[in-house]
Amino acid sequence: MATKFSLDDEKSWPVDTPSYVFLRRAVKQLGKVITGDDIPAQGSSPVVIDQVHKDLIAGVLESGIRDRFGGEIEVLSVDYWHTEDIASRFKFGLLNGRDRFDPIDAQEAEWGDRDQCWIYVSRDSLDRRLASLGAPMPKDDGRYLSPYIRLMIAVSDTLGITQDNQPSKDLVEATLVRLSKLPGYPPLSKTLREAAATLIRDFESQAGIKTAREKVKSDKKPA
Repeated sequence: MATKFSLDDEKSWPVDTPSYVFLRRAVKQLGKVITGDDIPAQGSSPVVIDQVHKDLIAGVLESGIRDRFGGEIEVLSVDYWHTEDIASRFKFGLLNGRDRFDPIDAQEAEWGDRDQCWIYVSRDSLDRRLASLGAPMPKDDGRYLSPYIRLMIAVSDTLGITQDNQPSKDLVEATLVRLSKLPGYPPLSKTLREAAATLIRDFESQAGIKTAREKVKSDKKPA
């Protein structure tokens, strides 16, 4: 039988790994940044849970599941967050591994069974999200950065954009919308949002251009 889980005792919660953080711990960290207050072990506010749920749907936060009794953490598709019935997931940090849309009730969460899986958030995605909520900006070197430039930097940091990691324009736009609602960032019209999403990504990642570049690289490879 698994160790008895207690909402009040973080020592009874599943262990984190170098790559993943248990969902309830991740929500506590995010909640403190979002609200400015310490989040009790018993749970977070509906506002925080709603935001974390949206981040999981958008793929800004990446999740995984692990058998309650131990083992490898399996990446969880964002499709499994496309549901409104999330109360038990955030209350217990559990997902039914056999029927992933079937809620876990209190008695099952207390005693456990082989169908239950702990939910985790990838540490990299959590760190990026925490940084974005804390308004990550370049160190002040005397340059002036407009609110729009600061917003674009925050989106780039949140999504971990690099030359080799170019997220879709839709994901960039969704992240722009979400972050623009945070204090210190400007609202965006549809035209500005689309323009910013284009500018944040590499020119070569735009439709058709990346494919052409990859074809050229492929043609240059020795036979």
